[in-house]
Amino acid sequence: MIKFEVISLKKQYELPRYNDYYSIENNTVQNGYINVSKELSKSTFFKKIGTVKDFRISLDIQMCSKLGISLKNKKFYLMNLFVGHSEYIAPKYRNSRQSVYHSVRSYTNIDYCMIDTYKPRYELYDKIIIYMLFKKYNILNFNYISNNSILIIEDSKDILLNTIKHYILNTIKLFNINNVILLHGNTKILNSFNKITQLKFVTYYPYPVSIQYNEQKLIQHKKEYDILLFGKMRTEILLDNVKTEVYPFRIRLNLLLIKYKNTILKDIKLKILTKTDEFVGDDLIKKLKQSKYVICTSSRFDLLLRKYIEVNYSNTYIIGNNPYNIVPSDSIIIIEPHMSDNTILSILKNAVNNYNNLKRNVTPIMGGNLTNQQFFDDIMDMSFVQKYNNYITDINKFGWCNIE
Repeated sequence: MIKFEVISLKKQYELPRYNDYYSIENNTVQNGYINVSKELSKSTFFKKIGTVKDFRISLDIQMCSKLGISLKNKKFYLMNLFVGHSEYIAPKYRNSRQSVYHSVRSYTNIDYCMIDTYKPRYELYDKIIIYMLFKKYNILNFNYISNNSILIIEDSKDILLNTIKHYILNTIKLFNINNVILLHGNTKILNSFNKITQLKFVTYYPYPVSIQYNEQKLIQHKKEYDILLFGKMRTEILLDNVKTEVYPFRIRLNLLLIKYKNTILKDIKLKILTKTDEFVGDDLIKKLKQSKYVICTSSRFDLLLRKYIEVNYSNTYIIGNNPYNIVPSDSIIIIEPHMSDNTILSILKNAVNNYNNLKRNVTPIMGGNLTNQQFFDDIMDMSFVQKYNNYITDINKFGWCNIE
């Protein structure tokens, strides 16, 4: 039996928040005592961490350490907590998740734990950041109190699938989540999450990557391939109780390349990667940079998948459809599911033939700011909230579930 106890903040503690700390700038610390105002002396927060008498507080250092409270530059600080699960992050093919985890470990104000192996160190946190969905994982019991509990969700489309969405709802309830970050999203997905009354904010934040975009003429990297296609092919889900392919356009393009590689496309250097271990980590990024174009499709759900950002930040041009027109128009060659095979083949050939006429560098998506470091910087100061929602809230722009 797994139990979580999330105590009411108002009844137990008045926690210092990011950019709103309990400040004692105008007070003094002498001989282990803090002189505070009459108002602050009544704070339950101070009563929990020391003895209050005559507007003077004697700190209990051991209690502060236990709770994760530090006093620096006359301000009280709380740590933040990143929670993952080894089964969710550790596997080799979860390279992108591992890069997120490693980014977290570079922050001195973020405690981190794999919830199946050890407990958080403290009882109080400013922010709890959950990077997993509670499915059938074994996890340790722990109690915590925080100002904000933030859930990062990759496959946000699952909220639309009756057979899976309970995992999301259970995680939100179990960890007392009040903020959700959707790394993939469309209008219907965003609206579905906004209906969950427990949530204070739902935020669309396109998948951050470990690649730092720069303009050092990377497009002049030696090109081994004219066109690269990579990704899973056969992935079925139950959509409205009907078995449905998630990537129908990608499957179609894969078959098209295979069918015509020795005829219509014989002069084009093609590279196709369909095995999971072929398109992860640094080896994948190297291949992206070695390609003139990489084919990206948005899935049945019209999502800006991570591969769009990885390709774009590798300074490589995209061939594919453009969900919500988020990819800058000068950095993508458009092909759409409604186009005929002959039209698509013609576009592919023309793109390769005209490659040398393109500008030297692509224009980075979101100004090149979709990096792991920027992502966690935004979480730390809460500036992530609804930061990119406007890109997918115009339903007339694209709608949802364009059938590939």
